[in-house]
Amino acid sequence: MLNKNDTVLIICHYTNLEDRVNSIGPPQDLRKFLLKRVKKITYILLPFPYAVDTRCYIDRYENGKLVHAKQTLRLRGHDWLQYLTHPFVVVYISLITSPHTVCFALDNLSTLSVLPLRIIGLVKKVVYYSIDYTPQRFPNKIMNFLYQTSDKIACATADVNWVLSQPMLKIKQTRKFFIGQQAVFYKVPMGFPKKHISVQPVEKIDRYHLVFAGVLLEKQGMQLVLQSLPKLLTYYPKLHLTIIGSGEYEDHLKKITRVNKLNSVVKFNGYIANHRKIEAILTKCGIGLAPYQPDPASYTYFADPMKPKIYLGCGLPVIITNVPPIARIIEKNGAGVIMKYSVESFILSVKQILKNSNRYVRYRKTAIKLSEKYDAEKILKDALSKTF
Repeated sequence: MLNKNDTVLIICHYTNLEDRVNSIGPPQDLRKFLLKRVKKITYILLPFPYAVDTRCYIDRYENGKLVHAKQTLRLRGHDWLQYLTHPFVVVYISLITSPHTVCFALDNLSTLSVLPLRIIGLVKKVVYYSIDYTPQRFPNKIMNFLYQTSDKIACATADVNWVLSQPMLKIKQTRKFFIGQQAVFYKVPMGFPKKHISVQPVEKIDRYHLVFAGVLLEKQGMQLVLQSLPKLLTYYPKLHLTIIGSGEYEDHLKKITRVNKLNSVVKFNGYIANHRKIEAILTKCGIGLAPYQPDPASYTYFADPMKPKIYLGCGLPVIITNVPPIARIIEKNGAGVIMKYSVESFILSVKQILKNSNRYVRYRKTAIKLSEKYDAEKILKDALSKTF
């Protein structure tokens, strides 16, 4: 296990600047977990090309406190040009802040960037933490070939590989780029900071309150929920829906809401930066929604989305499509229902959970119990004990 004499380098990407402080996820949880356990942390945030702010941010911590925060100029140009700029930033910052006991790199390009520093001894160990993967990352065949090749090399040359899910593990364990290469792999599922969530007694929540929290994209499937609501309301007149988040599909979802005359039962909360505020809303709701579209090229098939786990932690039974691996676990444990991607199936799933109060309470208790398995601190303790 790492200790107070160690120095850590964490490299990840961000979409929203709030990710530095308020958000949760693997890099943020890892940083928070290590802050009081190691001597120094250098935290490099690289922008996705579609991020509003395209600067790279570098935060340095000593003995649990932020002592230095800096950012680069805004990166410009095509996506591939911005991505090619990132290794230069990573190498420069790694050099001036070295030596490092370990580097946690959360993408393949960053993993490859620090490997030369490991060779010369400025980084003792490299952990490639794969938090997303898909066989079809880019529609362009050349770009996809480069992505897959760099991922193979990163898997093969990192000291340790952390992967989120069993489907991802099966693919990556076969990626022996070099003859005789024996990469080490551990499954490290997505967790969430459970200790911050205050679950409400069942008497204080509204079981007819459906909720979705996440980026509003077509692949998230919320259009199907909105199309189902008019018929569902004939069975459950008290039913209402809150949508937390924003995204490119938001206007279309609002249009569906208007067309179906659902403005009185659907509330769009917009993007909320502070996750504690999101949790405060979720703990008062009745059912969490994750109706992912069944697209084989989707990251969700191989990843381990946090959203369903936060629903569980807030005491919400989950309605989810059979896309991410967590769906099978939720249904097997009686913490929710797997729906087919259809209006009819969604309606039946809601009916199944709300059939009577005793059944709803059983789903809720099981959801809370299952969520204990995904406490971020427990997951990271286990992963770090295996790695060091």
